[in-house]
Amino acid sequence: MDTAELKKRLRNTELWCAAALVALSFALVGSISNDIWFLLNSGRYLLAHGLPGREPFTIHQDLAFQMQQWLTCAVFWLLYEKAGFIGLMVLVNLVHALQTWVLYRICILVSGGKRILSSLILWVYLILVWITGFERPRPWIFSFFLLTVQLWVQENYAQSGRKRWLLWLPLLSVLQINFHTAMWPMMLAFMVPYLLDFKDRRYEKLPLLLSAVWMAAAALVNPYGIDGLLYTFRSYGPELTFISEMNPVKITNLIGMVYFSVLFLTGLLFYATKGRRIRISHFLLVLGTGYMAASAVRHAGLFLLVLPLVFAGRMGDKKLLSFIEDPLWKKKMVVNTAVFCIVLICAAKVTLAWVWNPYMNTTDHLAGVTEYMTENVDREGTVLYTDYNTGGYLEYLGYRCYIDPRAEVFLEKINKKEDIISEFVKIAEGKADYKDFVEKYQFTHLLVESDAPLRFSLKHDGEYREVYEDEEYCLYEKR
Repeated sequence: MDTAELKKRLRNTELWCAAALVALSFALVGSISNDIWFLLNSGRYLLAHGLPGREPFTIHQDLAFQMQQWLTCAVFWLLYEKAGFIGLMVLVNLVHALQTWVLYRICILVSGGKRILSSLILWVYLILVWITGFERPRPWIFSFFLLTVQLWVQENYAQSGRKRWLLWLPLLSVLQINFHTAMWPMMLAFMVPYLLDFKDRRYEKLPLLLSAVWMAAAALVNPYGIDGLLYTFRSYGPELTFISEMNPVKITNLIGMVYFSVLFLTGLLFYATKGRRIRISHFLLVLGTGYMAASAVRHAGLFLLVLPLVFAGRMGDKKLLSFIEDPLWKKKMVVNTAVFCIVLICAAKVTLAWVWNPYMNTTDHLAGVTEYMTENVDREGTVLYTDYNTGGYLEYLGYRCYIDPRAEVFLEKINKKEDIISEFVKIAEGKADYKDFVEKYQFTHLLVESDAPLRFSLKHDGEYREVYEDEEYCLYEKR
């Protein structure tokens, strides 16, 4: 076989692999999450009134506020206004497909050109992402994509030593801090392993260090300046442990099972390839993101993100799984991939058909009470108590609420006024005097879960009467 024919076959194989990856990335994107309501509400407000300096949606007055996902909110609202949830899901699919393609290129780069191996690794990665549900219309879709591009840039620099690759990093920094401010420090965290890899002599460390300085300088190009850079360090605390994704992973739930299984396989991989030189940068990426995932469920996606790179790098040795690069195996692989694509495209259609009406996936439990409120409760002048999960949707409908899923907004370190989160947790758990609480805010209405401690207190309070009840929620109105 001459060189031209070999190159042609390789291109065809790569095309089929890429097609399968794109089809799989489309098929396995998750549904709408509850966070979508405060994102849409923020985008709508932003485009109508500009960036607010004070929190505009709750009953609280004069809370310092940063709309740290402002660019995501604006993009989401513009798409939703024009094309509804279908537009949002198309965006998520496209960004996810682009991220998959970049990851594929990274795997080819670090594996020494092993296209089929890279495809297999990415198929497993996509299935794990689907199982854990990280690909949804949230700011994470942009954060993960930009971090993936950053890894691609850094790997190309590490492989070639060409400094021009680093010119992309300040631009990525500007995009990251405006799409998702809270995730910006992860860009520096993803660079540190490459700075500490002193055993790799193919690239200089000083240009990387200077790039980090330029990234920090470029990140100042955001509406909040230095406060934007420091936002992440103020937005965490023990007050948020009531949120499930802020807690350590547990083997008793699905994400925990995936995490510990993958962690075991990663350790097994390093043991099986112990004869190979360990790239310190890859090892530190796994170690750092693995620790973060163990500390908080929300970081498990970052751990999964670096695994394709590490597995491709460790398994790229010609002695390992070399049969999958055999010409006969490749020929079979092309045919199998074609069939696989057809199946996945069908799966994608079924999946997208299911998410075309995702409104009911996030708000069907509130349909009855919100219909009652629309007909009987005047939005103007209403002082409404809601719990953490329901506030975002009620604010989207135009009510001013006590709290919503923007957890860090209610931390004193962020709002510079009051620790509302701790107050909410005490009330929700029945550990504070509800009478003092309702008198403090002078609620006109309280929307509570049917089995919440606050509901049982309100049932015996002569100042409030129950005006609506269903299996999940009760609405109380001041007499």
